[in-house]
Amino acid sequence: MRTLLLALAAALISMGAQAATCPLPQYPTVNCTGVPAGTALTASGSMTITTAGTVVDAKKVTGYIDVRADNVVIKRSEVSLYITNRGKNLLIEDSTVGSSNAPNTCNNAGASGGVGIGEHDFTMRRVYLRGWSDGVRISGSNVTVEDSLIVVCSNNPADHGDGVQAYGAQNGRNIHLRHNVWDQRPAMVAGGYTAPIWLPNDRLDQLNSGAEWTEIKDNILAGGTMSFRMPGDPANSIPWTAKEVSGNKIVNKTWYYEATEIGKCNHILAWNNNAIVTYDFANGVVLSEVSKLTNCPESGTPTPTPEPTPVTHITLDVTVHSPGPIVIDSVTSHAVSP
Repeated sequence: MRTLLLALAAALISMGAQAATCPLPQYPTVNCTGVPAGTALTASGSMTITTAGTVVDAKKVTGYIDVRADNVVIKRSEVSLYITNRGKNLLIEDSTVGSSNAPNTCNNAGASGGVGIGEHDFTMRRVYLRGWSDGVRISGSNVTVEDSLIVVCSNNPADHGDGVQAYGAQNGRNIHLRHNVWDQRPAMVAGGYTAPIWLPNDRLDQLNSGAEWTEIKDNILAGGTMSFRMPGDPANSIPWTAKEVSGNKIVNKTWYYEATEIGKCNHILAWNNNAIVTYDFANGVVLSEVSKLTNCPESGTPTPTPEPTPVTHITLDVTVHSPGPIVIDSVTSHAVSP
């Protein structure tokens, strides 16, 4: 037994600083995402990775990481710019991506197209992503974002930034957004913005036809024109499917127009336990539930009460000439509510 305990202790020491976690009912904060406290980082410049199976561990990268190989792991590292993936099965774990001066320094252009992490065949777990007008880009299959904090910014009013945007995800499969915080409030101060979650299926030029959003579950959303946007085309001619949308919480009154824009609910196979809430960002906890988002609100939430249909009243000013005809001297009309 003593030998086993010593071996276990040695293994823990060799692993270095350990990542904190924020399991439900808590949500990700800066305290349980990003580089674990106590990690000693080694300085590096930008990297272009072309060797399969490369492991980047405990690096402080001033620049970007361009992954062009399969089965690469990036862990316990800080990257000042972006990570883009052109290989398969990339894992980004316990890392911080983006400027440490965010939101004062906010990237909205560059080689990555203004995207912090993208674009297909990657998993990001316990990542703190900051300093980008577009946080995550999905342009294909096999994308999992979980237990992460994504805080987007903007210093350009022409931006159309998002926490996560699907663009070019045509026929995409195995896409999971699970237990993250998508915070777009900083972008609303002086910049341009669209939505914390933006999965459009309303136009063919979005190139998302046939995409299947496997799981959108247990996320916190704040900010945006509308916080959760998953529109379909008015003619309902573009195919797409959301297999599960459940447990998501939209922070009350952080949006500009309304909480949701959901199109064509027949495309959503399961819609459960989504709600508008008040939220403590510092501690990562829901304070109260304001209202439930029930029945997949296609028209947005809150739904305004319809205005009554106006009724037009017509007034005739007539003169009667007896025994002659009736003469209409004037006609006036006005609309009144019933």
